[in-house]
Amino acid sequence: MTPPSGFVYGVPDEVALQEELDRQHRTSINDYDAFYFGPGITQFRVLPPHQNCKIWFREILKHRIVVNDQARSKICPTVVKEPCPVCERSKELYDEGDEASVEAAKALRPTRRFAVNAVIFTAPPSKMELQVGKVYILELPKTVKDELLEMDRDTQGGLADITGAFSASQGQGLMGVSFRVTKNGQGMNTRYSTRPVPARTDLATELASVGVDINSLELYDLNSVFKAPSYAELKELLDASENKPTQAPKPVAPRPVAA
Repeated sequence: MTPPSGFVYGVPDEVALQEELDRQHRTSINDYDAFYFGPGITQFRVLPPHQNCKIWFREILKHRIVVNDQARSKICPTVVKEPCPVCERSKELYDEGDEASVEAAKALRPTRRFAVNAVIFTAPPSKMELQVGKVYILELPKTVKDELLEMDRDTQGGLADITGAFSASQGQGLMGVSFRVTKNGQGMNTRYSTRPVPARTDLATELASVGVDINSLELYDLNSVFKAPSYAELKELLDASENKPTQAPKPVAPRPVAA
């Protein structure tokens, strides 16, 4: 028996995985169907990497900028090795040294998340309508990513290869694992608990049980979907958040008319 031909994916590469873990500069994304953990239990399946990717997650950095009491999430350009006015301002404030400036600097630092392709099976009620069988980019906090990564590499504990899509009889190694993440609390008191669903499952069979054909899935290429706003755009937002007036161009004096 061979795997369905429409579901194209790559094979995780251990060397590439370690290179990603060692990278200092990361990228981020802003063109995708996102899913975020809500309070309660979310059951999901991390999908194998896109055929252009060698690992199943990608680190992302985002700044939270508040303008007129409205928070806006923007990707940090440093992850694509471009200068970032928000990071520059954060460093300036931190270097000032007083308590208020240091706290303001911390508020401007980017938040780190880890993006994965995932199918969400169940989730707490929210304003977002969940589409079972749709591929989302699920943003994981570092604690959850670390737990999933540990299980993905746990060859001794009976897990490993959590993104495996098909059964061994189909020549694809281990079947993958679904997970339940419980989110409690909010703000600095938010806590996540990660548990694997006890039995490994063939992804095609699991999707078929909810009426979804695995061949309908389209994975995001985490190497190309990542983008960042321009320096000027972020600077304008940052100035607005600090109530800095936009500088109007200086008037040009008229030239005297020759006699």
